[in-house]
Amino acid sequence: MNTTYAIKHRMEVEASPEALYTALTTEQGLASWWTPMISTEGTVIKFRFGDGKSGADMRVDETIPEERVVWTCIDGPWPEMRFIFSIAPHERGAVLHFDHEGWSEEGDFFRHCNMKWGYFLASSLKPLLESGKGAPHPLDPSI
Repeated sequence: MNTTYAIKHRMEVEASPEALYTALTTEQGLASWWTPMISTEGTVIKFRFGDGKSGADMRVDETIPEERVVWTCIDGPWPEMRFIFSIAPHERGAVLHFDHEGWSEEGDFFRHCNMKWGYFLASSLKPLLESGKGAPHPLDPSI
């Protein structure tokens, strides 16, 4: 049996599904909560961290306005892993379900990434949407 694992997070935001979708699908939005070192080439978004040489290239596989965004890592630390952002209306604004799928084990790197996704979602994306100020890389803590 080939078991795979996924990082999963759920977050409510006091912002519209449209605002959340925009933060997940535009260079300005992504740069404001994940990393400002970003470039887009067709359906590929290149995210860079640290010295600008390391990062991940994500192929955008699906976008459904105000509902869903799906990426697949085509180069970087998460080869062929999928990233699913599901958006739904909520009484407070919107709810985000995030899944980072395709892990073969729950080792140290899995745990590190789980912590980092929790930070970027709750301490950067959420404040960006609710107060206009995210805390993207390099403002993230060294964990």
